[in-house]
Amino acid sequence: MTPLTKHTRSYQYVKWGTVFALLTLVVILAIVITTEFLGSSFFTLAYLFYLIISLVRHQGNLYILPNGIILNGKYYSASQIHHYETEQIVRWHELYGYHSRVDNGFKLTFDIKKKPFQPDYMIVEDSSHLRQITALLDQQGIKGVRKTEKN
Repeated sequence: MTPLTKHTRSYQYVKWGTVFALLTLVVILAIVITTEFLGSSFFTLAYLFYLIISLVRHQGNLYILPNGIILNGKYYSASQIHHYETEQIVRWHELYGYHSRVDNGFKLTFDIKKKPFQPDYMIVEDSSHLRQITALLDQQGIKGVRKTEKN
């Protein structure tokens, strides 16, 4: 629950990864234009650009904005989100035992409308952070579902 700053590791990774990706693509573009070494593959360069740029992303993040969220580097407006689901991670949960910070935490999953592949889930460590997150989501009109344990 710490905000993203210019000194955080994921920000530095994205910043320098983007610079590296752009420099690599400029070098490849210069080779394509000045020589016939790669042939006339200018259109495949666009695919290569997309591939390299998409590899540089923030790792597992959730930002709640005034009219939507950013989840794992992708923006979803409040109208695109069908609902969110919270589930406590207890002893027989699939995520229990991976790390002591995850045990007895909460799994937060978003259901995005008209999206065949749903984004990953987020882990919230304690209930006070979960209450803050769900209060912000409720303010935007996003419905929440609390999943209970089946005995």
